[in-house]
Amino acid sequence: MRKLRKEFSAFFLCFLVFLTSFSQTYLLASFVQQPKVTTESFTKTVEIEGKRYDLQCFGQVTTYANGTKLLKFSVTIQNIAPMIPKLRMNFTKIVTPEELSYYKEGNKENQRLKSRLEETLVTTFSRLPEYKWDKIYFVQAPGNETIWVRYDHDNNYERYWPMQFNLPWEIPIGMYGNQKIHTHMSIADVYDWKTGARTRDEIMKKYLALGGTTAGSFFGALLGEALVSLFALTGGTAAVVEALAAAIGAIIGWFISQLGVSEEEFVENVVEAEQGDGFYWSWDFKTAAWHSWVYPRYKMPGRPCTEIYMHVIREFKRTWGANRDAEPEILATEVWFHTCWDAAVDIS
Repeated sequence: MRKLRKEFSAFFLCFLVFLTSFSQTYLLASFVQQPKVTTESFTKTVEIEGKRYDLQCFGQVTTYANGTKLLKFSVTIQNIAPMIPKLRMNFTKIVTPEELSYYKEGNKENQRLKSRLEETLVTTFSRLPEYKWDKIYFVQAPGNETIWVRYDHDNNYERYWPMQFNLPWEIPIGMYGNQKIHTHMSIADVYDWKTGARTRDEIMKKYLALGGTTAGSFFGALLGEALVSLFALTGGTAAVVEALAAAIGAIIGWFISQLGVSEEEFVENVVEAEQGDGFYWSWDFKTAAWHSWVYPRYKMPGRPCTEIYMHVIREFKRTWGANRDAEPEILATEVWFHTCWDAAVDIS
């Protein structure tokens, strides 16, 4: 045992000498403070178009020495329609210690301002301070002497669907020269989400379909007009909407669980605005990859068709309510698609 201690001491002294030749602080920090990585996988069963499906879920959390977390999560659903053998949604989010404390406690200073405002009785309304963000007018927290504002958000007091706090709406990209989709959640939907009166899947399905047309809705931006039009022609749109809503719901649930807060705390501290409604913003919708394979086939003699196999990846970024300016979530939707088109001419 004594010999072993001497050998260990000699090894440790050699290690210190080795450090002296290099950047001691950097190497020692790297040696001691390696990030901690944990993973988990589980299955969640959901109902899509009256049928039960298993969501295959995989999560990875990397925790760094300064408390910052890198969260990664993926949800895979298989065979939701004959032409869609697989759909997957991937999620990535960096959470800083400061952001984490906000999820748990909210803006304490702003809450104190609200308390002082409630003690002062003011009967005349004055315009809220506002500014432009993404070319859209935003009211500025904490508001003024007549209205307390929980966080900066689209000015739905005087400009966009004014005072209709229970109306869900969105401002699509380009409507006012804006580069982001601005989504307003109604009081009823925020309340049902916070209390669990309806599932996240049900609520997310509703907001996927906002917009005048399918291609012009959030769903259209999420998958791209070409793929949405293809689903409209071949069927499968309803199944994909429900599958995506289920995937988004699973992602939100897992994300909240990693924050160490309850669903109610997350909605109240981050999503919910002062009137009980809520906001989120989505942008940078783009096709990250599009792979396709085309095979000529014959259904019967003299009647050719073309089999098409596709794997499409679409990405976008999103932030919620009070965390508008935080590091955004990055979501990527992968769709595997197969169909057979009747050809107009013989392609032999």
